[in-house]
Amino acid sequence: MIKMVAVQAKQQSIALLKEFDVFNEKVNRIPDGIEALSETKDFMASLPNELEKKAGDIKKVTQTYDILDKFHHRFEDEEDSDRIFLVYGAPKDTMEQVEKQQGFLEKEKEKFIKIMENNKEDFNKLIGELNGLVSGFK
Repeated sequence: MIKMVAVQAKQQSIALLKEFDVFNEKVNRIPDGIEALSETKDFMASLPNELEKKAGDIKKVTQTYDILDKFHHRFEDEEDSDRIFLVYGAPKDTMEQVEKQQGFLEKEKEKFIKIMENNKEDFNKLIGELNGLVSGFK
């Protein structure tokens, strides 16, 4: 019975860590444009709510590991027994990634704004040339 609980704990913790990996990938994604940057910032703003939703799942996994600990269960693989610490610390790690990424995204935003301003100047030049060309047809 204890082995079944251990398998369940392992599966739950692996699933949770995969979800946090997805969160971290979205946070650390390098935007290729202002739209992608905006999407990443929106995702990062919604992340505290997502992490709060995961708190219940983390608590369940923690309780399962506590049960195993009370029965002095030893996992065959040390990685399995240490996984609870990764699960427990995953929200903090994700929020640290968000903090790091915010500075990077601000620099990217400035870069994209400069690119858009340069494109605007080029567009205005093109409009002026087209106006001159159209005037030549008259």
